[in-house]
Amino acid sequence: MGDQLRMVTDLLHVSGVTVADIAERSGASMQTVSAELAGHRPISDATLEAIGNYAGADVAAEVKAVADQVGTVPRQATPSGRI
Repeated sequence: MGDQLRMVTDLLHVSGVTVADIAERSGASMQTVSAELAGHRPISDATLEAIGNYAGADVAAEVKAVADQVGTVPRQATPSGRI
């Protein structure tokens, strides 16, 4: 999980794209985009499209490749059973 977030953050930082930019363009919340980029859930097509619109298709493809390589990590339930 940490590896994916670090790699994706580096890609976006170099491109000057923020999570807020992606969230605004994709219509998702910043929390959702952050969870996708951190690997807690699969990266949606809307998020990849927003990254492509802001940073270019190459960056979006790299973000997808990182996510595919590292994989997503489901959130763990707390002892109370809440996620």
